[in-house]
Amino acid sequence: MKKLLFSAFMLCFALSTFAQSAGAKSTASEDTQLLVKMFNLDAKQSQQMLVIQQRKYRNLAEIESLKTSNPDVYAKKIQAIDYGTDASVRRLLNKEQMRLYRNNQAAERKKRAANKMKKE
Repeated sequence: MKKLLFSAFMLCFALSTFAQSAGAKSTASEDTQLLVKMFNLDAKQSQQMLVIQQRKYRNLAEIESLKTSNPDVYAKKIQAIDYGTDASVRRLLNKEQMRLYRNNQAAERKKRAANKMKKE
Protein backbone atom coordinates (compact mmCIF):
# COMPACT_ATOMS: atom_id res chain seq x y z
CA MET A 1 0.00 0.00 0.00
CA LYS A 2 2.86 2.37 0.84
CA LYS A 3 4.44 1.70 -2.52
CA LEU A 4 1.17 2.51 -4.29
CA LEU A 5 0.78 5.80 -2.46
CA PHE A 6 4.41 6.67 -3.05
CA SER A 7 3.94 5.95 -6.74
CA ALA A 8 0.97 8.28 -6.87
CA PHE A 9 3.03 10.98 -5.20
CA MET A 10 5.84 10.54 -7.64
CA LEU A 11 3.51 10.92 -10.61
CA CYS A 12 2.96 14.54 -9.70
CA PHE A 13 6.69 15.13 -9.54
CA ALA A 14 7.24 13.22 -12.74
CA LEU A 15 4.89 15.60 -14.49
CA SER A 16 6.79 18.55 -13.06
CA THR A 17 10.11 17.02 -14.08
CA PHE A 18 8.85 16.42 -17.60
CA ALA A 19 7.98 20.09 -17.97
CA GLN A 20 11.32 21.16 -16.46
CA SER A 21 13.28 18.92 -18.77
CA ALA A 22 11.88 20.89 -21.67
CA GLY A 23 14.12 23.71 -20.48
CA ALA A 24 11.67 25.99 -18.73
CA LYS A 25 10.74 26.06 -15.08
CA SER A 26 7.45 24.32 -14.58
CA THR A 27 4.47 26.39 -13.52
CA ALA A 28 1.01 25.51 -12.33
CA SER A 29 -0.54 26.54 -15.63
CA GLU A 30 1.96 24.47 -17.65
CA ASP A 31 1.31 21.42 -15.48
CA THR A 32 -2.41 21.99 -15.80
CA GLN A 33 -2.23 22.15 -19.58
CA LEU A 34 -0.25 18.92 -19.66
CA LEU A 35 -2.79 17.21 -17.40
CA VAL A 36 -5.73 18.57 -19.43
CA LYS A 37 -4.29 16.95 -22.54
CA MET A 38 -3.26 13.76 -20.78
CA PHE A 39 -6.63 13.09 -19.12
CA ASN A 40 -8.97 14.91 -21.53
CA LEU A 41 -10.31 17.25 -18.85
CA ASP A 42 -13.33 19.40 -19.57
CA ALA A 43 -13.47 23.15 -18.87
CA LYS A 44 -14.75 22.80 -15.31
CA GLN A 45 -12.17 20.14 -14.49
CA SER A 46 -9.44 22.29 -16.05
CA GLN A 47 -10.28 25.18 -13.73
CA GLN A 48 -10.29 22.88 -10.72
CA MET A 49 -7.01 21.32 -11.79
CA LEU A 50 -5.44 24.77 -12.07
CA VAL A 51 -6.49 25.51 -8.47
CA ILE A 52 -4.99 22.19 -7.33
CA GLN A 53 -1.70 22.90 -9.12
CA GLN A 54 -1.53 26.48 -7.81
CA ARG A 55 -2.04 25.20 -4.26
CA LYS A 56 0.71 22.61 -4.81
CA TYR A 57 3.20 25.23 -5.98
CA ARG A 58 2.24 27.63 -3.19
CA ASN A 59 2.81 24.87 -0.62
CA LEU A 60 6.14 23.92 -2.21
CA ALA A 61 7.28 27.54 -2.09
CA GLU A 62 6.37 27.77 1.60
CA ILE A 63 8.61 24.85 2.55
CA GLU A 64 11.56 25.67 0.28
CA SER A 65 13.60 27.00 3.21
CA LEU A 66 13.41 23.59 4.91
CA LYS A 67 15.24 21.96 2.00
CA THR A 68 18.64 22.82 3.45
CA SER A 69 17.82 23.64 7.07
CA ASN A 70 15.83 20.50 7.90
CA PRO A 71 15.86 17.90 5.11
CA ASP A 72 13.92 15.27 7.09
CA VAL A 73 11.00 17.59 7.74
CA TYR A 74 11.22 18.81 4.15
CA ALA A 75 10.89 15.26 2.83
CA LYS A 76 7.88 14.58 5.04
CA LYS A 77 6.20 17.80 3.95
CA ILE A 78 6.86 17.00 0.28
CA GLN A 79 5.21 13.64 0.84
CA ALA A 80 2.22 15.32 2.50
CA ILE A 81 1.87 17.81 -0.36
CA ASP A 82 2.02 14.98 -2.88
CA TYR A 83 -0.56 13.00 -0.96
CA GLY A 84 -2.93 15.97 -0.83
CA THR A 85 -2.43 16.78 -4.49
CA ASP A 86 -3.01 13.16 -5.46
CA ALA A 87 -6.21 12.99 -3.41
CA SER A 88 -7.51 16.20 -4.99
CA VAL A 89 -6.74 14.96 -8.50
CA ARG A 90 -8.43 11.61 -7.83
CA ARG A 91 -11.62 13.34 -6.64
CA LEU A 92 -11.63 15.40 -9.81
CA LEU A 93 -11.39 12.57 -12.35
CA ASN A 94 -14.22 10.45 -13.74
CA LYS A 95 -13.97 6.67 -14.23
CA GLU A 96 -12.36 6.77 -17.67
CA GLN A 97 -9.89 9.43 -16.60
CA MET A 98 -9.06 7.38 -13.49
CA ARG A 99 -8.22 4.44 -15.75
CA LEU A 100 -5.75 6.64 -17.62
CA TYR A 101 -4.39 7.95 -14.33
CA ARG A 102 -3.78 4.43 -13.00
CA ASN A 103 -2.10 3.42 -16.26
CA ASN A 104 0.21 6.43 -15.98
CA GLN A 105 1.03 5.51 -12.39
CA ALA A 106 1.86 1.95 -13.42
CA ALA A 107 4.13 3.22 -16.21
CA GLU A 108 5.92 5.54 -13.78
CA ARG A 109 6.45 2.68 -11.30
CA LYS A 110 7.96 0.53 -14.05
CA LYS A 111 10.19 3.38 -15.16
CA ARG A 112 11.44 4.01 -11.61
CA ALA A 113 12.01 0.29 -11.06
CA ALA A 114 14.04 0.08 -14.26
CA ASN A 115 16.12 3.11 -13.20
CA LYS A 116 16.65 1.60 -9.76
CA MET A 117 17.83 -1.68 -11.30
CA LYS A 118 20.31 0.21 -13.49
CA LYS A 119 21.78 1.97 -10.45
CA GLU A 120 22.24 -1.27 -8.55
